[in-house]
Amino acid sequence: MLLVGIVTIHYQFAFIQQQTESYQKEQVFRLHVRLPLGFGFGDEDAKERHWTRVNSIKTNLLASSAIQSVSQVNGTSVVDDKWKQPVDISWSGYPKTQETVDAVMIWADEDYAELANLTLVAGRWFESENEADRFNFIINETAVKIFGLEEPVVGTAFSTISYQTGSEEMGSIIGVVKDYHHKSLHEKIDPVVFSLDPYGGSSYLVKVNAENPTQALDHTKKVWNDFSPEHPFEYSFLDEEFDRLYKEDRRALTMSMTFGGLSILLSSLGLLGMITVSVQQRTKEIGIRKVMGANVTVILALLGKDFIKLVLVAIIIASPIAWYVMDRWLENFAYRIGIDWWIFAVAGLVAMVIALLTLSFQTIRAAVADPVEALRSE
Repeated sequence: MLLVGIVTIHYQFAFIQQQTESYQKEQVFRLHVRLPLGFGFGDEDAKERHWTRVNSIKTNLLASSAIQSVSQVNGTSVVDDKWKQPVDISWSGYPKTQETVDAVMIWADEDYAELANLTLVAGRWFESENEADRFNFIINETAVKIFGLEEPVVGTAFSTISYQTGSEEMGSIIGVVKDYHHKSLHEKIDPVVFSLDPYGGSSYLVKVNAENPTQALDHTKKVWNDFSPEHPFEYSFLDEEFDRLYKEDRRALTMSMTFGGLSILLSSLGLLGMITVSVQQRTKEIGIRKVMGANVTVILALLGKDFIKLVLVAIIIASPIAWYVMDRWLENFAYRIGIDWWIFAVAGLVAMVIALLTLSFQTIRAAVADPVEALRSE
């Protein structure tokens, strides 16, 4: 059972790595600059000062050769963004629905797609010099399904209510992003809507050169102290955020391997004790068979067959129980592997090999012993 658990959990983790291998986790960190006190979206002067501030931070960060690229975003994590809000969009050419859709809204800049390693399956990303893009959206494949849009999706016009002015704004879909896991694989992918940042997002994704990560952090800290000295310098690398996201699952893998190793050790010791007793009880029989011409293979088969039968019975009993337990564990994942027959075959084969190795340790020693000494011992 524990062997099946180890193989299944390891296989699920390999699946997670495969599903998230497109993440831009290495050498990318995130930091958040807090909004100034008294800031309000209705205050145009405060808004302009904020825009100037956050844009200046990005420009100053890019001044270092140790930093490859920077993207402003609305405080979201690439690997763990689960904050949804109701989105009321009226699609041109489609009937008006009464229900709003809860979607993840990501306000980003023109550099976000490349830094986050997003894949466009249709259309294009935002262009900073394109004034119309301030009102356009990019959505993921799940959003296309949830909104009920038909091909061609790119170019579909819509109207929505502005968060800033409360007035109706017109725009169109300019791109469709391939679905990616914006949060843990425990949860289903949500509809995601990207727009050019209307407020001046004060979170930054910073990609550093692998050769100079320390220099990049030192430069970032200097920029931070220039623009936000009243707050401590705090940052987190995306690979660290990813590891925290699956912390409990990694603990399950560690525990299964630990208990699996202990169970194998205890089982081997128990089996070794049983075969030792069996050899002692059948010392004379082994001696007689060797005198009659039996070789090591015959003696090994003689002593081991009963124990191998027990291992086979154990595999038969444990397999359905292990399948049930691991199927319940995998139910915690919205995206999971199937429990294939080869998992039980691998676990059974490993159990059989361990049993044979344990048996061989004692039985081979008995089989090669001098038969005369075995007969005298009786």
